[in-house]
Amino acid sequence: MRRVLICWMVCFIIGLGGAAQAQFRPGDTFDPDLLTRDEVRYLQAALVLESSYRGRLDGSWGRGSQAALDAYAEVVGHSGPARVSDVRRLLLRFRREVQSAGWVVQSVPGRRMSHVLPGGLLVEDRQIAVGALTSAKGDLVVRSFELDEARSQSIHTRLAGSHIGGDAPVQVRRTNVWATGVETIDGTQAYLRSDRGGDGTIVARYVQSVAPMTARAALIISSLNRGPQAGLEVPRGGYIDALMNDWERRQAPPPVVAPPAGGPLAVGPRIGTGFFVNNTDIVTSNAALDRCAQPVLRSGAPLAVVAKGGPANLAVLQSPERRSAWFIFGTSSNMPREALVSSFSSRDHATQDVRKAAFQGLPRYLRREDQAGLRGTFGRHMRGAPLLGDRGTVIALVMGEASSRVNVGGFRLDVGDITYVAKTGAIRAFLAGAGVMHQTDARFTPEGDALTAEALQARTAALFCGQ
Repeated sequence: MRRVLICWMVCFIIGLGGAAQAQFRPGDTFDPDLLTRDEVRYLQAALVLESSYRGRLDGSWGRGSQAALDAYAEVVGHSGPARVSDVRRLLLRFRREVQSAGWVVQSVPGRRMSHVLPGGLLVEDRQIAVGALTSAKGDLVVRSFELDEARSQSIHTRLAGSHIGGDAPVQVRRTNVWATGVETIDGTQAYLRSDRGGDGTIVARYVQSVAPMTARAALIISSLNRGPQAGLEVPRGGYIDALMNDWERRQAPPPVVAPPAGGPLAVGPRIGTGFFVNNTDIVTSNAALDRCAQPVLRSGAPLAVVAKGGPANLAVLQSPERRSAWFIFGTSSNMPREALVSSFSSRDHATQDVRKAAFQGLPRYLRREDQAGLRGTFGRHMRGAPLLGDRGTVIALVMGEASSRVNVGGFRLDVGDITYVAKTGAIRAFLAGAGVMHQTDARFTPEGDALTAEALQARTAALFCGQ
């Protein structure tokens, strides 16, 4: 028996070491089995703030935790299981929140009870009650106080009676715990939990919030614990620590086409433009790849074709040159009157060329599925170029196929001043089908410099045909 136990311990330690030293592939499915209990708790806390997890911070990965992670992955741009890059993005956002809001553990003096609080956002407010903490705008209130049996019964009953939401109020009552959660007519969400100690004294925790503090209130509630607990610091030395702090060194190289022995390929004619949707993958129009067996970057670095075709006639290319920034997709289905087209000059391939383009309402006989039309025609070098909204998010992609003439009722009409574009919904559907990770503005706001020439150039790639 002892030998079996020692063998199991050795295998477990080796397994942890392998996980800690593993390379990260951004598109790989995230495996929660690699996490320790403390790491699971940290990830659960991050998911609470994304409004996708409403369980306890118990460090146990179950169906609720997995469903919350899958829901988060869908919000950031794809269906199916969350990927390694999704989890890393989530954890980095959570770490910034912990640092900026000053999340700390608060214990009830003399009681083995605790929860976490955004201490940097709360101050004591004696106008409410002794021991009450409130935010500057009063949109988050936290109180701890002692009750007797009769008063506990009265407060929980009144609170449940104030509920106005469509669903029933949250009501959980056990021998030593009584919890009530409600939504009131003014949109306030309130939660009261009463815990009975060994001496019969009831200690109550009350959390009240309105948007945008509701997610923070949910994290406080999820952390309520009958006993001490750790804070929200990153667990050190494990998978999450490596994922957040050792990302660049641990990334596995993408499987791209190897350059010939003599070095990079010779750069032939310009075939179009592409834009990065993560740190390795470039999206462009499939028309740009016509009669080009090997697309390359300006440097001659070869690009592997990940996927092409589909209803929108798009292509995804994988680059050996990594980028630290990429474009985010807008989620609005409404097309603005005009957009910015980001490409490179046809004469000087290193100069960013940003021009305005006006959308044009198309008659029915000119429409093509989920495509829209731009006024004017664009050169071959702009096929695959992104169209950007005023916040720097991608709203469409230039297909580069200017129609010339169409037959309508026996007449041939010249419509050569229209260029078709693929809209965001069609692009994202294609990427999801190809298993390519991408990001939307549903929860993320692009950087403030997303429309500067430097930022556009970092996210856009001139495409050539290798020779």
